[in-house]
Amino acid sequence: MMTEFDLRKNDSLSKSWNAALRILARRSHSSGELKDKLYDREHNSSDIKLVIAKLLELNLLNDEDYAENYCRELVMRGYGPLRIKSYLYRKRISKRLVDQQLNGITEAEQLDAIKKLINNKLKALRREKDPYKLKRKLYNHLANKGHHFNLIKQACAESIEPQ
Repeated sequence: MMTEFDLRKNDSLSKSWNAALRILARRSHSSGELKDKLYDREHNSSDIKLVIAKLLELNLLNDEDYAENYCRELVMRGYGPLRIKSYLYRKRISKRLVDQQLNGITEAEQLDAIKKLINNKLKALRREKDPYKLKRKLYNHLANKGHHFNLIKQACAESIEPQ
């Protein structure tokens, strides 16, 4: 493993280490995302592997915490499991962690998020008189946010039809 002595002796490893710390100082990243950024900056692949391993060992890089925090942020912004899954894969999170995070989102939480989105979208669409167009626009908006059709249908039935 890498020690302080190794960093002083190996200049390219030191540069990779410092670059990784600068990247992580701005915001947290997944290990895959950090690896990509270091590759893009043309660091040596063996140095990148050592740096990632050391960061994981020191818990300065933690994919599980990153995935949990990012998933929570996306849920708070009204995204559904389909969109969250896509975003987590883009951040190079492993399938196991993605599935773990998505299993943590309950159907009740999803319905609440959908209902909030419906209420906000209804305010924006208050001038729409045609109920068919209104419903279509709502369904499209919620589907684009990554929610499942059956939950969209259920939430719309509870939120729109009683009115």
